[in-house]
Amino acid sequence: DQNTQGERAEEIMRPRRRPDMSLRFVRAGQQACRHHRGRHRKRPGVSFTASIVGGSGYTGGELLRLLLGHPEAEIGQVSSRKLAGQPVHAVHPNLRGHVGRDFCTPDQIDPCDVLFLCMPHGRSAAEIDRWRAVAPLVIDLSADFRLHDPALYESWYGAPHAAPAALADAVYGLPEISRERLPGATLVSGVG
Repeated sequence: DQNTQGERAEEIMRPRRRPDMSLRFVRAGQQACRHHRGRHRKRPGVSFTASIVGGSGYTGGELLRLLLGHPEAEIGQVSSRKLAGQPVHAVHPNLRGHVGRDFCTPDQIDPCDVLFLCMPHGRSAAEIDRWRAVAPLVIDLSADFRLHDPALYESWYGAPHAAPAALADAVYGLPEISRERLPGATLVSGVG
């Protein structure tokens, strides 16, 4: 029913405390993840585990809020270089009571199903090979992979692209433009 779906989308978008929103951490002794041969575990009914690199900024906080409301998502880890060891809710007070997790360093990110990169412009491209080894699907929310032509990238951003070979693999994450390429993609560029 479209009305029910619209109400659910509206409910998810509201940044308020909801009793049914809980952070679902990776727990040992549960169903193994199909992508990483048991290196992390998932609860039954959870479709994917998502971790966030650079979760202390606005984009990371909004992404966390949306993932907490997703019925099939499980939050793996949330990293911050400067805030490692501090509680996530200290930076994102709207998530107090929903996120009982501390920030980790980016080096501590474990394998997961989906890895979201919420880093400043230029940093994702510089480390993309590292992040692609962590998850079968990497979604970069910076502008690093929005343009496929290295020359066009350099003309717009004033510097050469740090990983020009990866530009060919990146799929622009707008379904209206890339609907056929999104299924099976391993690197998705967030729209800006």
